Amino acid sequence: MILRAVVFVLVSFVPFFISSEASAGRLPRSAGEAGRTLVSVEKAAKRVRLKLVIDGAERRITAPGNITVEACLKGEGIAPEKYHVSEPLTDLVRKGMTITLKSKTPAEMAEMKKEQAEGTAVRHPSITGRHHAGSGAHLVIKEDKKYVRDEAGKLHRIVGYQQMEATAYLPADGNGDGLTATGVPAAYGVAAVDPDIIPLGTRIFVPGYGIALAADVGGAIDGHIVDLCYEDYDEAMEFGRREVEVYLLEA
Repeated sequence: MILRAVVFVLVSFVPFFISSEASAGRLPRSAGEAGRTLVSVEKAAKRVRLKLVIDGAERRITAPGNITVEACLKGEGIAPEKYHVSEPLTDLVRKGMTITLKSKTPAEMAEMKKEQAEGTAVRHPSITGRHHAGSGAHLVIKEDKKYVRDEAGKLHRIVGYQQMEATAYLPADGNGDGLTATGVPAAYGVAAVDPDIIPLGTRIFVPGYGIALAADVGGAIDGHIVDLCYEDYDEAMEFGRREVEVYLLEA
């Protein structure tokens, strides 16, 4: 009889407790959610001790254990870009970690500012491994826009882009006179195109080849195909046939 009374009291009290907690907005919808809530609160509250060594001077700090090295440094009023940092900025801080920072020299800071002003270079190795005049041109990303910088340092604005199939040819190919359809001598830096896709006279950039002038046509050049001129037979054979990115440059 006593046991039944105890069970009755418990059964009656539990729904009341759950109802009260739920109405107060404190009760998760499931036991799993409750566990996750407790864990997230513990993680948010947990802090770790670590050491900063800035140009030889030590500083001991605490930081939340779920933030990155970069966030930790910025939280301490430190600009990471001004230092060589011993730990990857994307790593999470951990207990006992030592982060060593060494100030960049004035020359390094000047170079960094120059790179920011000029944009980030995206270089591609020569497709055939040989350097030619014009093949050192490369993509530059500046203020979220892409340009092509030629070997003289001039920036060219990109006005179009095509994914194309590329082949290689030699100046003596065709009728053998070494002249293109526009009268320009065939040489490295000249490309044959379909004028319906790329107008003749357009300058294009092919990563790994460089800047070329669309100055020739050909019976087999129909649609999204570009034929790049090489002056060496072995290089032309090495290039073969491949998919390439073709950037159209502003006139």
